[in-house]
Amino acid sequence: MRGIFFVVVVALTVVTAATGVAAAPPTRPVSLPALVVGSLPPQSFVVVGIVRFSKSAGLAFLVATDGRRQLCVLYDPADGTPLFLSDGGQTLVYDLANARVVQLPSSRANVRVDWDATEQLPLRFNFGVAYPTNPEKLSEDNAWFRIDRFVDASGAALKRLAAPKNTELFAAERQGGSIESLQRNPRDASWFRFTSLDKDQDFYRLELEATSIGQRPPESALVFPDVKRLGRDVAITDLDQQMLPAFLVILRDGRVWMAKLALSAGPEMHELRKKAMPGANWDELRRRDVEFGERYRAALARQGIRFPLYKANADTRPSH
Repeated sequence: MRGIFFVVVVALTVVTAATGVAAAPPTRPVSLPALVVGSLPPQSFVVVGIVRFSKSAGLAFLVATDGRRQLCVLYDPADGTPLFLSDGGQTLVYDLANARVVQLPSSRANVRVDWDATEQLPLRFNFGVAYPTNPEKLSEDNAWFRIDRFVDASGAALKRLAAPKNTELFAAERQGGSIESLQRNPRDASWFRFTSLDKDQDFYRLELEATSIGQRPPESALVFPDVKRLGRDVAITDLDQQMLPAFLVILRDGRVWMAKLALSAGPEMHELRKKAMPGANWDELRRRDVEFGERYRAALARQGIRFPLYKANADTRPSH
């Protein structure tokens, strides 16, 4: 058993509209590289983004690699608390129910955005933590962002729209009126932006920005905390062989981070959290999240680790 734990798969029906902008004549689809940690070139990139369940709640992510090192983080976009933080060989998991951070050795977290043109809802977001019985199998659980599959599948449907100076904006409409869009600088292959929103709503369901493609990422994007130092400020549990199997069970079914996930995702997760944690005292969990989460973030900040926050309004640009 390889122990791969995919916790949530969110199928997004997402659209974005360039209102009031006249479309230019159709062009050939642009090409994009596949951004896969540990794959063929480009071997370096940084991706930050957010998937939203409502206008004010969702999950943010950061994935960075320089070809040798990697960092994968899933966090609350409102306060910056990581649900998990992984350097590809170990993972720190935020266990809110027990007010602790669990250090999971020989593990790798991943965040994935994918496109499957054969599916009715082709845009997919998922995340998880893998704890394979064979550590050499960790590379099979890398993060990836396959916006290239969206571009390739769109073909002639990908049309060029008017865009700000020095950038190109493309959008493709699919059955049902959904539109995905891509922005890039034709003179700078190290960057692109992908956004998606529902035509009946005024917020992005998914947005991500890729930078440092094929270049050296900023050192700050790859910093993993000194766990021993972190343990001076917050409770860190290093699992022994007796404790590990029980923890893997609650990791696999998502209970270990269900409390924080439910608080981050808002009322859309209400039914899910009731089923996953029946009888839980959510007022107490919310209070504990404020107190313990603040201490955890402060401890990370003392090591120079912070993640971009996202505003809970129509202006979805991250704040720092």
